[in-house]
Amino acid sequence: MTLAQETETIMLDEPTTYLDLAYQLEVLEILQRLNKEKNTTVVIVLHEINNAFKFAHNIVGLKKGKIVCQGKPSDVITKEALREIYGIEADLKPSETGDYPICVEYELNKEQV
Repeated sequence: MTLAQETETIMLDEPTTYLDLAYQLEVLEILQRLNKEKNTTVVIVLHEINNAFKFAHNIVGLKKGKIVCQGKPSDVITKEALREIYGIEADLKPSETGDYPICVEYELNKEQV
């Protein structure tokens, strides 16, 4: 229904929750196409961080309502930012193209638990 309205801006809260991986990608690719082809602004709350890193032009990392990081994922997603936001120790690697980071493994930061 949201897509049929053809609005200039789409705001979505966790649109890929409960979807398997293929459907998650399908939804995000449709939104990406709308952004590119129709210049639709897409604002998404997304906790699946690797999808957020892959599809976002601009990412805002929040902790208790305060901005921890903001900008292009490859510029602002760091181990330190993920530690502050989620309380995890993350292993980040660049994507194959180098366009965005990928969190390949993580564990709880024992000092913050």
